[in-house]
Formats: sequence, C-alpha cells, structure tokens
Amino acid sequence: MDATVKPLRIPPEMSVYAEKHEIFDLIQSLVRNLLIDKPEDPLQYLIGLLKRESIEVPRILILGPPASGKTTVAKKLCEHIGAIHLTSSSILKDDTELTRATRQYTEEGQEIPQDLWIQLIEERLSKADCVRRGWVLEAIPKSRQEALCLQASGIAPEHVVMLQARDDVLTERSLGKRIDPVTGDVYHLTFMWPESAEVAERLERPDCQTAEEEITRQLQAYHRELQGLQDTYSNCMKTIDADQPHVDVFAQVMSYVLSRHRSDAPHTPRILLFGPPGCGKSLQASLLAQKYSLVNICCGELLKAVAADESSMGELIKPFLESGRRVPDSMVLQILTKRLSRLDCTTCGWVLHGFPRDVEQAERLQESNIVPSRVFFLEMSDDMALERLTLRSTEPVTGERYHSLHNPAPGAKVQARLQRNPRDSEFEVCKRLKEYRSHAAALRAFYPQAVQVNADQQPHTVFECLESGTRLTLADTCVVFIMAEDMLMLNISNQEPPHLHSEKKHNKYSSGQKWAAKKAENGKRKASLGNQDYGSPKQRKLNAQNNTKNEDQAASKFPSKPKASPKKGQEEHKGHDRPFIKTSSLFRNNPEIPDVLSPAVTQVKEKVFTSNSFQELDLHPHLVATLNKVLNISSMTSVQKQTIPVLMAGKDAVVRSQTGSGKTLAYGIPLIQSLQAVQPKIKRSDGPLAVVIVPTRELAQQSFQIFQKLLKPFTWIVPGVLMGGEKRKAEKARLRKGINVLISTPGRLVDHIKNTLSIAFSAVRWLVLDEADRTLDLGFEKDLTVILNALNAGGSTRQTVLLSATLTEGLSRLTSISMNDPMYIQVSDESLDTSEPSLSSNSPPSQQADSYAVPDKLRQYMVVVPSKLRLVCLAAFILARCKFERDQKLIVFISSCEAVEFLVTLLSTVLCGKSSAANKQQLSINFLRLHGNMEQEERTEVFQEFSQSKTGVLLCTDVAARGLDLPQVTWIVQFNPPSSAAEYVHRVGRTARIGAQGNSLLFLTPSETAYMDVLANHNISLHEMKMEDILSTLLQDERFRGRGNWDKKKSAGAREQDMRERATVLQTDFENYVHGNAESVQAAKKALQSFVRAYTAYPSALKHIFHIRHLHLGHAAKSFGLRDAPQGLSSAIADSTANGKAKKKAKEKDNKRPANKLTAKERVASLIRSEYTSGIDGESKSKKKRKKKKANAEDELTEG
Repeated sequence: MDATVKPLRIPPEMSVYAEKHEIFDLIQSLVRNLLIDKPEDPLQYLIGLLKRESIEVPRILILGPPASGKTTVAKKLCEHIGAIHLTSSSILKDDTELTRATRQYTEEGQEIPQDLWIQLIEERLSKADCVRRGWVLEAIPKSRQEALCLQASGIAPEHVVMLQARDDVLTERSLGKRIDPVTGDVYHLTFMWPESAEVAERLERPDCQTAEEEITRQLQAYHRELQGLQDTYSNCMKTIDADQPHVDVFAQVMSYVLSRHRSDAPHTPRILLFGPPGCGKSLQASLLAQKYSLVNICCGELLKAVAADESSMGELIKPFLESGRRVPDSMVLQILTKRLSRLDCTTCGWVLHGFPRDVEQAERLQESNIVPSRVFFLEMSDDMALERLTLRSTEPVTGERYHSLHNPAPGAKVQARLQRNPRDSEFEVCKRLKEYRSHAAALRAFYPQAVQVNADQQPHTVFECLESGTRLTLADTCVVFIMAEDMLMLNISNQEPPHLHSEKKHNKYSSGQKWAAKKAENGKRKASLGNQDYGSPKQRKLNAQNNTKNEDQAASKFPSKPKASPKKGQEEHKGHDRPFIKTSSLFRNNPEIPDVLSPAVTQVKEKVFTSNSFQELDLHPHLVATLNKVLNISSMTSVQKQTIPVLMAGKDAVVRSQTGSGKTLAYGIPLIQSLQAVQPKIKRSDGPLAVVIVPTRELAQQSFQIFQKLLKPFTWIVPGVLMGGEKRKAEKARLRKGINVLISTPGRLVDHIKNTLSIAFSAVRWLVLDEADRTLDLGFEKDLTVILNALNAGGSTRQTVLLSATLTEGLSRLTSISMNDPMYIQVSDESLDTSEPSLSSNSPPSQQADSYAVPDKLRQYMVVVPSKLRLVCLAAFILARCKFERDQKLIVFISSCEAVEFLVTLLSTVLCGKSSAANKQQLSINFLRLHGNMEQEERTEVFQEFSQSKTGVLLCTDVAARGLDLPQVTWIVQFNPPSSAAEYVHRVGRTARIGAQGNSLLFLTPSETAYMDVLANHNISLHEMKMEDILSTLLQDERFRGRGNWDKKKSAGAREQDMRERATVLQTDFENYVHGNAESVQAAKKALQSFVRAYTAYPSALKHIFHIRHLHLGHAAKSFGLRDAPQGLSSAIADSTANGKAKKKAKEKDNKRPANKLTAKERVASLIRSEYTSGIDGESKSKKKRKKKKANAEDELTEG
C-alpha cells in the first residue's frame, strides 16, 4: 500500500498540481545544483537559477565503440534539442590558456594529463552557451577514472547513451566510412549512402582512416573500459543497439533523452475499486479503511447522506434518488470533490467505490484533480454474482443480511421476517451486470496499471490480494483470471467441460433448488480441492488437517472402497516417505483402450548402402580423399549411386529417396566436381555459380557445413549461407565479397534479390531445391517464382535438381517451369527386387506413388494412451531410455512452441531432481529445446550441442523434422501425431540414418487409433507397445514410491497397483510444480491453449480422427500438469461448431481458386504444426493492409 507514517497533509488537487508542474523535480534540481556548485551565497544562487529560461538544460553523454555512429547521433540530437555538440577536437579549438597548454602535448605526440583535460572540459561547459542551452559530449569520458574525475568536478550528466554493436560490424563500418567535406556529415558505402548525387560525388575518405589492425586495437581498448563506464553511470545509462538503421537508432535515443526521471515524492493512499454487482466492493473497502485508517467513501451512500441533509445540494439531488433516476455527473463530481478535500481524506487517504461507472465519468474525475494511486478490479463470473445477489435477503428489525446458502437465517421466525430488495431480482441483477460489462473493458484500458483480483473466494483472501497489489490465480472452485497474451477471460473449474450449446446457461441456476444443488456440488469439489497451498494461513492449516480425508472424491462418480487399516510396519512408511497424493485418480473415467490390429501391409524399404565405392566414379582424387578421410565415407548409398552419374552427365533430375539416405552428397559431389573443373579457375568475385534452396534455417546451416568439408581441397570455391535470423548487413557484406555456392532459405533469398544490388545470377550453373515438396507446402511458391525469374534474367544455362523423401503433385508444376526434360530417379525398394532407377524424360514414375519408404533398420511402434496419462507415460518412457539404458538420444516432437517451452521446464525440474518431491536422487538428463520462436543464434547452439552429445532429450516442433542430420539418435517420439503420412516419414527419418539402428514411437489416444489406417494406406506399418510396459519403468525408480508396500507382494494385481500408485505420485509431482506459483500455472495454460489451437488445425482429410469434439479438455489439461479443466476453451469450441456451415461455404469458394495458392489461414495452420519461415513475411504489402487485424493474431501462432 501507499500508506506512509506521516502522509502529507495537503488537499488532493495540490498534489496533482505538484505532479503536473513537476514541483518536486524542480526542488530536487535546485538542491542538486546547490550542492554541486557550493556557492557562497546560496539564496542569490537559487534566485539566479530560477531566473534562467530553463533550469534543466540537456546534459547528455554519447558513448560507444569506434564507428558505432556517435557523431551522427550527437549531431542530429543537437539539431533537435538545440544543445551544444562537443567533441575532443572541438574543445581543443578554443583559444584559451588551457587549450594552448593542451595543444603543446598533442603537437609533441604526448598524452594529455588527465587533470589538465578535466579542467579543459570544465572550462568549456561553464561557458554561457553550454549553461543556457545544455551540452552533448561525444566520446567523453573514455574510462571510469575519467568519469569519476568529471563527477568530482560537478559534471553530472542527466542522460548517458551507450551505442553497442558487434566488432565485425564496427570494423566493416569503419572501413567504409566517408565524409562530406562541406558539412562534415558521416556516410557509409553500404549502410548510409546519401540520396543526393551531388553530395555523393564530393564524399571523401577520412584523412586518418585507420587500418583493420588499428581498429581491432581500438576495440580492445574500448572493451577494457566498458564495464567501468557502465558501473559509473548505471543509474542513467541507456544501452542501444547501433546495428540497425540510423533512423531507428536516433528514434530510440530521442525517446530516452526526452524522458524524465521520476521523483520519489510521498503521497497519501488514493484507492479506486471496480467490480460487478455482488463482488464485495463494500466489504473490501471497509477492510482496507479499517486496517489503514482510510476514509471509506461509497458514492451511493454519500449521495444518500447529502440528500438527507438540509443543504441546497441535498435538495437538488433528492428528486433524482426518489425517482430512481441517475444523478447528473456534475453534481456527483461536486459532492465528491468537496468530500475528498476534507482534512481526513487529505491526511489519511481514501478508498472510493461506486464511481466512476464509465470512461466519460473517469475522464471528468481526472479533470477534477481526483487521481487514484491504486486501482483494483474485483472480477467474478456472472453466475456467481447472480447466486450472491438473488439469494440474499435482509432482516428488517436488526438490519442483518442473510443468504439462503452461505448464511441461512437462524430460526423460522427470523426467516419469516426476511425481505428481499427489488434490486436483487434476477432481471435487475442481469441488467446491472450487463451495464457493468459494457464499460469494464474501456475502464481497464483507461486505467492500464489496474490490478485484476479474483473476487470469487474467501473475503480475507481477496483482502490479501488487495494488500499485495498483485493478481493471484488461486486454485479454488472457480477461478477467474486474465490471460496476458490476449486478455481472454477463462473460467477454470474442476468440473468437466460444459455442453457445447450454452444458451441455457442462466436458466440452469434460475431456481433456489438448482442453486442449492450447485452449491452441494461445489462443496464436494472443495472437499477434494487439489491445491491446498493457497489461501490464508488459517485456511492452509485447516486444509492440511483435512488433507487425508479428501483424496480423490471429486474425480470419481462412485464411492471408493473402504480402506484397510495399516499393518504393523507400514505406518512408518506411510507417513514419512511421501506426502499424501492430492491428485484425482489417473486410472478412472478414462475411455476404453481399443484393441489395435495393425493392417497387413508390405513395408516399403530401401537398401541404403551399395558395394560400389567413389573410386569407380570419374571424380577428382582430392574429392575422393575428402570423402574417405574427412567424412569417413568409402561406399556409395543407393541414391548416390543412381543420382551422381545422371547429374555428372549434365541432366536435370527429380530425385525421390528415403530420408537419411545421403541425398545431400548425391547432388553435392557432382556439383563440386563440375565447379572445380571450370577453367580458368573460379574466383570469389564471380559470384554465385550454384544456388541451393532449403526450407529451414537448420538445414541451411547443416548443408553449408557439408559443403565446407567437401570444398577443403578446393579453396578457391567459396560457400556461403543466407537465412532468416541473421543480420542482413553482414550477409550483404559477404555477398559483395563473393559467394560461389549460395545456400539459402527461400524467403531470405527473395529479400536480398529485392534489396541487395550486389547479388547477381548471371553465372549460375546449378539450381538445387532440397526438400522441395515442403517448400511448396509452406506457401513459398511465389518466392520460388521470384527466384526463378531472377535466375532466368541472368541469362545463364543451368542444371536443376529437385530432391525430397516424398514427391507431391505440386512438384509437377515446379518442374514444368524450372526444369528441362528432367530425369525422374526413384530408388527401387527391396520388395520389387530391382536395382536400377526408374528414368523417364516425360513423366514421373507412378508405381507405388503413395507408398513411402523408411529406413531398413527402423523399428516403428505406437502406444495408445488416454489423455490423462500422456504426461506420466512420456516421463516414464524418457526415464526408461535415459536412466536405465545407456547412450540414448531422443527427439520428442510436439505441436507448438509454447508446449515445448513448458514441457522442457517441467520434465527437467521434476525428473532431474530439482523439485522437492524428487530431491532424494538427482538424475542428470540433458533436456534441450528447439522451436521457431527461439533466436537464430540460440537455435544454432542447441543444434550443435545436441549433435555433439552422446545422450539427451531434444523437445522440438517440426522445425527439426526435415533433412537435419542429428547423429546417433536412437528414438523418435511423436508426442503429437503429424499432420500427414509424409510428415511422419520425415520425422522418423531423424533416426536410423545411413544404415544405423533406430526406433520410433507414436503416441495416440483411444479416439485417434484410426490414424493407423491412414499410415497403412501408405504402406507404413507400426507395432503396438503397451502403455503398462512403459509405466512399469516407474517400479524401478524409488523416487516415485507410493504409500502402499506393494513391492513385497508378488501377485500381478499388487504389481499393477504399485505401478498405478507410482504413476499417480509422478503426476502429483508434476501438478505440485505447476501449481507452485502463478507463473508456472500461466505457462501451463498457454501450452494447453496452443495445443488446442494446433489440434483444430489438422487438415480436413484427418478431421474424422483429430476433431476437437473428440478432445476431452479436462483430461487434456491433466497432461499439462493442470488440475482444472479450462471451460473458456470449450466456449471457443462452441463458437467454431456454430460457424461450421459458414466454414463449409468458404471452403467451397476456396476450391474455385487455383490449387497452388494458400490462404493466410492455411499458412497459419501449417505453421502451427511446423515452422520453416525465413525471417520475413512473404505476403505482399497490400495484403498486409487488408488483413491487418488477422495478421496480429497470426503473429502469435507463427513460429519461424
């Protein structure tokens, strides 16, 4: 709270006036100047300060490394604010005794003594122009010692700007710097070229332009002093990234310089309470007033009190109150202003409720200088407000209030006298609630610092929330909270999701009997409340005492079996080994797991390696030696054997082969063989001779590393990579220097084609489209068209190669516009017993077009798991592989970025012994994450760390599903099923690569088992793994021992019961961690919400399997460690169901458009499941303007 020991006894309008005119800042500035200058006559000194046009003149330091743009920023800043621009050279230009003495040192090449330099700066800043207009010091001071000397001399800056950039960027800037000799402005060859041709012609190199070695030395000296400067000016320093357009840099500098440091002046508490009828504003206001000695002001009661007086104002408002009309705002404000100006309010502070009710009233309140220092919104659902108000009544004799459910009247006589207020009728309450809801959002926007508090809990708990000033999400029967990402209000309860059609929501609670039934149901839920750690200390103590009485009653519809009394020797273990389980049963009310029969299909498998070696090909000996020694490869794979001769013959080719079969080398070897043979030798300045397009950043980085190794003996051929997430300026610099083998994502290459003048394709001989089908699926066909047009404009003849593990119809369109009589290469499968590729110059092979080949040594499994058990089953599987087996590397595919972030934190905390429940035996499992919302630098680090490690678990989205070569991966776990059979093939292709052994596991719920038939249609066969076999791993881990002593019993029933108890203990650990703080609860809810969004985005062909109606939201919440079922999501489902017909009509219209175009919605749906964006948006600017609102929503879902 804002209460102080001795609050200022001033009227509220005075404090508002002081804040508005910065009186406290003025006093603070006067005192500071007085203490710094220490004048002999302080009074006259202060009078002189006040006579100035402005006491607070700009005092700014612009610091940073060489070539960071300090001069440009400082000059523009002085132009805007009228300050004096000072540099070391400009200070030395003055003709004074000090400057003449200083120039002697510089002329002799000696360093200026620091004392003399400080005196010189002090002399310059004391001149009239700096005193009246302020100053901007550029590159001064250069060290911490110099900064401290300036402070000791009374030179204290108001703002310090530190410009930062990477050393390679600074070096490039310094070497490209140009000076306008007329104006002295600084330009650059690449980053900031003048628009005027006249200015560009007269630009000159700096007279003292340093070499690269000297720049490096200067940067090293700067970094040595950087920390000291940051420590000295930590309170007023703003660090700004200088590696961006100078306009953006200056805008950030200007915004910071114009900001003012707020004073710490004391104020009396001024509290405003909002909330719907029945939320308890009056009670909370009285509690606040009682504890903090505030004045409790209810607007309605105040008006009644004024009307009861015989004053003139009372006579004016009395007719309004008697007729039930609204008192005019002007009268209300006059009464409130008069009341809040009294001595008790100005001395002690006040808490106001009942006014304002809309934004217009709030604005007029603020204009009247009534400005609150704290604003709270007490929130609750309309149902609970109806229950509170419609069932309450008043005893007319004593004035006591009673409630039919919460506080029944004692005795029949009292009950007979009860009267109900007409305002508490259901119709009137609904009317008041509607009015409040119509203005609530606007009021929240008007008071952006307001705190949201859940009012549907015990009054003392609400009061604790008000005291702390923070929003708490309590695990109560009904919790209302505001989601940070989209302000969506969700109603969280332990009930199952309501029926999709909710039109009769209010009718459900229209009568007293139904309210009583609801209250009885709530009582049962409260008895089994999962989270006992919230509430007041007294409540927590009662929860702890009743903890053992409330297990599992809420989740089961049937009474539990009577518990046998503990045997001797078991009591000790029961009480001390583990806390009591607070989780509802995982093994009740689950859908029945069907018998899964794997369809009899012939699995298409390809023979990976052949007996042929690279020596048999007509390759350069150095290239063969690199393959043998650097890459440790001696024999060719099937796809390499069949593809390399075709490409070396100069023909275009479309190659289809299983993932992990060596397709990168299949085109890389003939490409390099072709380029190294070019005479005269290729030079870097020749530009791109080969362009390789890949869909993802990781695949681009991996392909670049492979080409680096292959090109070791051919140093004159330079490879390079362009991809989203990297600095465009650095890429432009590399393009200017020259790149011969250009590897890029499509979006970033289009960006450079449009914006980089130095890129040219006149010499291109090779075009490679790797993972071409996915590039088209992601809507990059327009980008590919731009790239092809740019290549065609170059006029060169090129050879084109398309590669993928799957071939789709979209590739036929691409081949028709980019290839010349291509050869179709499809590695024959073993079932056909052939060894030669199928080649055709006219049409692609049609044989087994729908069949997907998988590695020969890949063992594929699936497991059917109910939604409630998915989380513990995944954790048990990870434990089985990483704790009880050696050298296991797992990749777990998850549908969304939020779910990846949440599950990495949850699993690493609970399974690795960081939580309190598992602290006895710590386990080291390296959990990593990879998704499109990560910065490119972090994604690269994770990719390299997982590649180099021998064991670990990588949780990722589909960003890692395509083309990546992650060595020694033993298991692929698909926690969320893929959106197609082709995507399944690419996911499992991360293991069993190049003939190694590998395994895959697909998680399905009982309603999703029909997905097996979808895979069987593509000749993919999976074997079933039993859920019980996975969970039995927990029997080996003593950290999750249950309360029973089942390990001494050898029966199958005892073993199963022990397994179930341990699974429940593990689920309890997950839920305890999630509900341990509000942040983790929020993260879990965001992950659940993103999971539901992804579930709704499956293609229409799979909707009969993955339909949102088949998803039990309460059970799905369990798989994210939540104890409650988010009903707010079910209302969203109802909306989508109601709009089903409209969507069908839209779909029919979409079918009329060309098949090669994706709508924005389809693009977002694809990006939910996988992300391959390039770092820029491929849509046109016109589309962005037409779909601005839609784009804002898409930004939350896009992961690349």
